[in-house]
Amino acid sequence: MNMLDMELDNECKLKIIIVLLFFIIGYLGIMTGIIAMSLKWGFYTYNNKFDHLKELLLHHKEECRSIADNTIKINTREINNNEESSKGENEKMNENNE
Repeated sequence: MNMLDMELDNECKLKIIIVLLFFIIGYLGIMTGIIAMSLKWGFYTYNNKFDHLKELLLHHKEECRSIADNTIKINTREINNNEESSKGENEKMNENNE
């Protein structure tokens, strides 16, 4: 092998290495972009689902609060009615005792 053939071999090897490096860099760039887009979409979807769940929970909490308020009103009415009826019974018993 003469010196010219060895130079061509070295140049070919260098070109192959450069092409492979560009290929690897391009591949890594594309994969990084795909991963970044996937993560972005994942976080976006997760946040939307979280916001939707938060709205559902707040709506459920408001429903529970209104049910509790209605229950308290009904119980208060029943207590007041029971107190009024017991006052009436106590007055009748006092009249009967006199």
